[in-house]
Amino acid sequence: MPFYYSATASHTTSGSAATQTLAARTTTGTTKQSAISRIIAGAKGTAQDNPTLFQAWKPTTVASAGTTQVAEVHAHGAPAAVTVFALTPTVGVKGAFPVVQLPFNSRAMVQWVALNPDEALSLAAGGAAAGDMNYYDEQAAGVAVAIPYQLTWYEG
Repeated sequence: MPFYYSATASHTTSGSAATQTLAARTTTGTTKQSAISRIIAGAKGTAQDNPTLFQAWKPTTVASAGTTQVAEVHAHGAPAAVTVFALTPTVGVKGAFPVVQLPFNSRAMVQWVALNPDEALSLAAGGAAAGDMNYYDEQAAGVAVAIPYQLTWYEG
C-alpha cells in the first residue's frame, strides 16, 4: 500500500509579465520512486484579473539546492517521506514541454488530479532528471502575484 504525503507553500511570481520563475522542486531519494497525484494552485492578495499559470516540468538537467520543507504525512504511523520537497531551488534545464499546465485567472484556484494511479506523474528512484519535477509560475500582467499551492504524492 502506498503512503501519501503533501507539501504546501506560497511563491510570488515575477513582477515582469510572462516571466517564469522556479517555485519549487520534488526529487526522489535513492531507494523509492514516487508519483505526483495532485497539484492545487491559486492566487491570493489584492483581487486582480491577471492570467496566471502554474506548471510542472520534467527537467533534462536537475535544479539544485533550495530550502527543504518536511512533507506532511497523510496516515498516522507512516514513515517520513523519502521524496524531498524544496523551495526556490537553483534553476536547472527544463524539458521540451510542461507535463501539467494549470492556467487560471488570478482570482481563482485550480486543481489537477490523477484519477487513476497510472495517470500520476511518476518520478524514478535515485533522483537525477528521471526522479525530479520542477514547478514554475508566471503571470501575464507585469504585477507580482502570490501563488499558494499544494503538491500531493505517494511512495511505496
